[in-house]
This record gives sequence, C-alpha cells and structure tokens, in this order.
Amino acid sequence: MASKQVGATQHVLSYKPQLDGLRFFAVLFVVAYHWLPSISTISVSYFFGHAINFFFVLSSYLITSGLFSAKEKNSSLGIPKKELMRVFLLRRTIRIFPAYYTFLVVVMLVPKAGTYVRDNAGMFFSYLANYQMFNGNSWPPVTAHIWTLAVEEQFYLLWPLVIFFTPQRHLLKLFISIIIGSIVAKAICYYPAHVVPQNILIQYCLEPFAIGGLLAYKAKMTDGGWRVIKKYVNLFLYAALPFGIAIIVMQSFYFSFVLNGLLFSIVSMKIIEGAIIGYENHFGEFLQNDVVIYVGRISYGADSHLQCIKLILSKFSRA
Repeated sequence: MASKQVGATQHVLSYKPQLDGLRFFAVLFVVAYHWLPSISTISVSYFFGHAINFFFVLSSYLITSGLFSAKEKNSSLGIPKKELMRVFLLRRTIRIFPAYYTFLVVVMLVPKAGTYVRDNAGMFFSYLANYQMFNGNSWPPVTAHIWTLAVEEQFYLLWPLVIFFTPQRHLLKLFISIIIGSIVAKAICYYPAHVVPQNILIQYCLEPFAIGGLLAYKAKMTDGGWRVIKKYVNLFLYAALPFGIAIIVMQSFYFSFVLNGLLFSIVSMKIIEGAIIGYENHFGEFLQNDVVIYVGRISYGADSHLQCIKLILSKFSRA
C-alpha cells in the first residue's frame, strides 16, 4: 500500500510538454556531435563539449521536483524515507536499464568492438564506465558516450540522500555550496596530460545538478529570494559570455574545464525556465509538436540505438 501511495504522489507534478520538446534539440546536438566529425573536433570541443550539461540540468530539475513532492506529501502519511528511495530508484531503473543494457549486450556480441566491454563488464554493468574510461585514459570504441548515463545513474543514487536528509531551510545554501565547491575543485584538481577529461567524473560535473535543483527550489521560495538569485545569475551570464568566446579563441582546456560547465548550465536553466512557463510563439508550437515530443521522450535511448546502428554499418562496410 505504501508503495502505491508513494507512486501516486510522484505524479502530482503538472506535465510540461515543452520540456520534452527541448530534449529533442538536446539529443539532436548529441547525435550530431557523435556522428559528424566536423562538430566533434577538438577545437570545437573546447567550448561545445559541455552542451551535455543541458541534459543534467533538466534531469535534476525534474528529479528534484519529484523528490520535493514525495518528501512533502509522504511525510504526512508517515511513510519511511527508505521506502521513498526504494520506489524512486525502482522507477529510475525501469526508465534507464532496458536501453542501456540492450546496448551493452549488442556491443559485447561484436568480436572486436565488444572486447573492451567484455574485459570491463563489471564496470560497465555497474554504471562505473566513466571511471573506467578515466582510469584507462582512453575513449573506448562505440561506448565512449556511455559516461553520461553512468553519471546520471550515480546522480540518481546520490540525490535522494541530499534531498530527503537535508532540512528544507538548508537546501538553498547546499545547492550554492555544491556549485562553488565543484568549480573550486576543478580549478585545483586539473590533469592537463589526460586524454579523457575529468568532467566525465561525477564529482567534477555537480554544478548542473545543483543548478537544476535551484530551479526546482524556485517554487519553494515565498520571500522574494529567487529574484535576488536570478539577478546574480543574469549578471554572471552576461559576464561569462565573453569568457566563453575567449575560450574558443584561446582553445584553453583549463578554462573550458573550469568554467564552461557552469556557463552551459546557467544557459540551460534559462532555456528550461522559459519552457516551464511556456513559450507562446512559433518556437513553443514547435516544441509541442507530437513528433518532437516523442523523440524527446525516447532521447535517453536514442543515441545508444544509433550507436548500435553505426557499429553494425561499420562492420558491413568492412566486410
């Protein structure tokens, strides 16, 4: 009975179709990044490699909103936090596991390309592929993009603890501390000789999750505090844009690593905030197109399936 009550409360959030529409654009960029060599070149990656943060901000906003709802609604029913977390993780498992494991199994069946996955099956199947890639300091064939799913799963394990066991009055300070701490950690702990960047490790990509949490927390503010935060967010955004341009010109991995994740996360937050309110123009109509929404909904598995197709096509072309 408790599980049904928990599940019911997690559906009280009103559906925002334009958010699925935004996912369409995000997955379109990711697919283009993986398939078009001119986009995935190192010089372009200095700046645009952090566009994946859009997914992280959006995911955090949705997950944090759901956790806030569950925390508030179920506390009055006396349902233990352990039960809340169990149901949350079960829902996330059903959403991610099928596409992820199907992709891994297909890759493992390919003689040469699947060798790396077979040799490190424990890391891949336990969602630690990002740490395997970083420690090995090389991008594996076909499965390099899986680091994003690993980071998401690690976030799903960590974030319920943050939301459920942090008093509401301290959450804002915690989100801001995570953002600052992540930037400082990246500024100090930088490995310039590494082929695989550190931002594939969850401890170095926490700011988009914290910013998504800030956006979800916005609805909880009744004292005008959000207006103050929004003012500083806007000031930072306008001040950071020249730095983004300078990063492209200088092609500095260091400044890209330290600052670009935050820059893209704030831009993502602004775009997502508009979709939550609802774009009332042709852009909004496009985001609510049925086909666009459908592609956005399956975005989590779309790139993995396309990678499978790419792998199969490459094998046939060599035959």
